[in-house]
Amino acid sequence: MTKGKQFQKWMKITTEEFVQRIKDPDLRHALIDVWLPDFSLFFILATFAYLHNKNAGYPIGGRCLCRWRWQSVTLRWAVEIYYGRRVEKILVEGDRAVGVRLADGTQQRAAG
Repeated sequence: MTKGKQFQKWMKITTEEFVQRIKDPDLRHALIDVWLPDFSLFFILATFAYLHNKNAGYPIGGRCLCRWRWQSVTLRWAVEIYYGRRVEKILVEGDRAVGVRLADGTQQRAAG
């Protein structure tokens, strides 16, 4: 099989399809938690290849530490962080972003 055909094979498999083959529920959940269910497995493999070859990296402590650092910085600025809320539209006045409209119809205006 040529490399092109191998790439095509992995391009056609989604994360959701691949995780169905994994018996360990924690590993299945971890893969779905990190990548979208319809994401191509080829890109997941490419990411692992980059990490293995030390051409890419990740924050020490993982994303939880990253979230904690953002929270600690934004607390100094009196910024509130909302998780699990979908932004429908960025509100712009003139040439400046002034807030967001959320999917539930509420608006969050920027301070200052």
